[in-house]
Amino acid sequence: MGMETWVELSNYGETIRGTLHRPVGAGPHPAVLFLHGLGGNRIEANRLFVRAARILAKQGIAALRIDFRGAGESDGEAEARSVSGHLSDALTAYHFLAEDAQLDRHRLAVLGFSLGGAVAALLAGELAGSDLPEPAALVLWAAVADLKALVLPWLSPELRAQLEAGEPVPWGAELLGPAFYHDVLHLEPVEAFRRYGGPVLVVHGEADETVPPAQAQAWGRAREGVELALLPGAGHTFDSLAASRELLERTASWLVRQLTPTTG
Repeated sequence: MGMETWVELSNYGETIRGTLHRPVGAGPHPAVLFLHGLGGNRIEANRLFVRAARILAKQGIAALRIDFRGAGESDGEAEARSVSGHLSDALTAYHFLAEDAQLDRHRLAVLGFSLGGAVAALLAGELAGSDLPEPAALVLWAAVADLKALVLPWLSPELRAQLEAGEPVPWGAELLGPAFYHDVLHLEPVEAFRRYGGPVLVVHGEADETVPPAQAQAWGRAREGVELALLPGAGHTFDSLAASRELLERTASWLVRQLTPTTG
């Protein structure tokens, strides 16, 4: 399975904490950056990120799972979270992978779940044409394509007024701050996604009531070269044994094809 090590990265004076899975054998290895959803962490629901990272490590692909600032074990408060802050954390982690001598900077992929999928798309768009190589592959699990369509219906006029006045509002068991609300209004993940030219795998549950399957269709309409898989009966967190197995097996085999050179 390889080695799992603790990683600490600095961003704007705060620490991003994560876990790096390194495969057995000499590198440089390809690698995948995992980006979690809102209210999640680098383990994710049903330990999906841990399970996926360990499967990939067995197949010679490294994986870095991070907690965004304000989540998991990273520094920061939940109410200070923002999509742009998550994007900054993702860029910091991607740069870390690109500078690791044991990893191949030209075979880096990004995998995002739920809101982390929106962040992954924003990251891929930002890296297009930058000094860093753009991702060799992009994987979106139950990913948010339209932030406004998903978030605004949950906010009453009173809550919106509170956010616009600079005050955080309840979001489940935590608080959602005005910076997050600002990003929902102004960031367009699909527009960023169109700037990315690499291969894309989108996996979504047909029974997802948190991020409706229409959001998955939006990724497929945005550009060519998108492989879209809708899993029958699967919910947002792929929380049946059959759904999680299909998700992990489909993702791993696709990433191996994209990141591992063939011989012969």
